[in-house]
Amino acid sequence: NLDRTETDSATQRILSGVGYRDTSNSVSTSFDSQADISGSPFRLPAGAVNTILTVGYESTKLESDSVRAGVARSGELSRDTASAKLNVDLPLASVRNDVLAGLGDLSVNLNLASDQLSDFGNLSTVGYGLNWSPVKPVRLIASVTRDQGAPTLQQIGDPEQVTPGVQVYDFRTGQTVVISRLDGGNRALDAQEGRVIKLGLNLTPWSKVNLTFSADYIDSRTDHLISSFLSASTQVEAAFPDRFIRNAAGQLIQIDARPVNFDRRDTSELRTGFNYRRSFGPQPNFPRGPMGGAGGDGPPPGGPPPGGGHGFGGPGFGGGGFGGPGGFTPPRGMGMFQIGLYHTVKFTDEITIRPGLPKLDLLDGAAIGSGGGTPKNQVDLQANLTRNGLGASLQAHWDEGTRVVGSGAIGAQDLSFSDLTTVNLRLFADLGFQPALQKHPFFRRSRLVVSIDNLFDEKQTVTASDGTTPVTYQADYLDPRGRTVKVSFRKLF
Repeated sequence: NLDRTETDSATQRILSGVGYRDTSNSVSTSFDSQADISGSPFRLPAGAVNTILTVGYESTKLESDSVRAGVARSGELSRDTASAKLNVDLPLASVRNDVLAGLGDLSVNLNLASDQLSDFGNLSTVGYGLNWSPVKPVRLIASVTRDQGAPTLQQIGDPEQVTPGVQVYDFRTGQTVVISRLDGGNRALDAQEGRVIKLGLNLTPWSKVNLTFSADYIDSRTDHLISSFLSASTQVEAAFPDRFIRNAAGQLIQIDARPVNFDRRDTSELRTGFNYRRSFGPQPNFPRGPMGGAGGDGPPPGGPPPGGGHGFGGPGFGGGGFGGPGGFTPPRGMGMFQIGLYHTVKFTDEITIRPGLPKLDLLDGAAIGSGGGTPKNQVDLQANLTRNGLGASLQAHWDEGTRVVGSGAIGAQDLSFSDLTTVNLRLFADLGFQPALQKHPFFRRSRLVVSIDNLFDEKQTVTASDGTTPVTYQADYLDPRGRTVKVSFRKLF
């Protein structure tokens, strides 16, 4: 794969009666390749040992130039990355093979990865876990992963760029102010290190009903977290006073928003919910293969997933898109319905900016961005329906409201961010499946999609302690587009 991206920006400014032009230009070029080898090198009494070995190479180059206040800067960064990943699954107990059958089905897995970066040295990932099904309807999953991540070349080497006329809310004074924001890269960034613990439970109570209940607990810790900040919160300003420039009257006039390393971030959450899926109408009768599976290239009995193998609304039945030659054509009347509902509750979301400073509790009054803290509760709903080449997808997301505590100084105020529910609707038609169009070859392997984002034009409300809404948090500033409607036509030749 080869990709090349170029970005330019220019700002006309006047300083002390003299006009000058700030410019920035960056060109990013990348190349990557990957090879996978999978198989079963040997067997254990409980079953075959499955392994996947992946090796890859990536080369990235970033060239940047900028002129600020008449001072020219240029830079060129490149990164070559050689990577290797090994995944191994070891079965320890098996009901089918009658090995420690009293334990059910039990396997352990090991994941190892190494990335050799030309500018950052070696970064490693180590993961291990187990997959246990004591009885058929129940499956337990546990895993631990430790990894290292380098900042991107853009985070290191993007050209400096000053954007004047940016409105922000100053938590120290409780006022909306107009500042200049400095963006760009930071060559002093360190790699971040993460540790993630996952515990999962999947329950399928009825063998003939495709209904699964799940619960997943995730506890993560990230050291040397790489983050950009755009909020003039008092906690962030206290940790990085040189990033916030004020005039003699104490008014904020500039924020340096280039990325930095925070000391540490700790999060924990529990996600619970269910997923139900059902096929209806006539189902295809695929020939059986020599091993008892479905023969040929068609999908397994029960029908393909909604919208094809790339999620709802993606490529459809057969060979890369909605009825390709030689692909699977569903029987007339065949359909699929799927619905999933999940609730996420966050127990912890804390950031330690610097050792010795108080932690920022993003669930209770702190924020590092302009959009408020972290919602304690979230709900996600997705429903898909397809039949006869027609489909609909509904996605809904709800965030609980948050609050940000002001500095406590005279004039400073707390901000309350309201709950927000957004609903997105997507409708599609695979035109080659429609009887009125089947006689026209042009419509074969073509799709018409209508997408409506934020269907009910919902916008978040932000209120200060005195009941007013700061200018920078007016609804049309937070979401100037609101409801959007997109119509697209796609055809594969």
